[in-house]
Amino acid sequence: MKVWIIEDESVVARTISQLLELRYDAEIEISSSVAECKKMIEQGPFDALLVDYNLPDGTGYKFIADSLKDHPWLVDALHIFVSGVSYVDLTPDFQESTRALKNCHVRNKPVNASALYEILDPVLPQKG
Repeated sequence: MKVWIIEDESVVARTISQLLELRYDAEIEISSSVAECKKMIEQGPFDALLVDYNLPDGTGYKFIADSLKDHPWLVDALHIFVSGVSYVDLTPDFQESTRALKNCHVRNKPVNASALYEILDPVLPQKG
């Protein structure tokens, strides 16, 4: 299984990665910008994506939406969008951009481990 963390705050990305490494048997990749994502997406498909809303050069959800045509595996992957903006999932642009995704969740920062595990447990194999 493969997990892709898209997060520009390195401390947050490392913390999430460590939480996942403790619990799951999965390969984890990290990108911190849309530019990096454009390269990393070619290493897909990924089973789960944890995507920051705001990146230094764009938004995570817009990158995903723009990539759906060339990478149809994104439709079926688990997406967890994370944002410090509490109303992000209510904006029409976000709703339109993520409409095609089959398994999409939104969580506010800071995200705690139990909230992530609750969403990821049905998808990722646990160590053990």
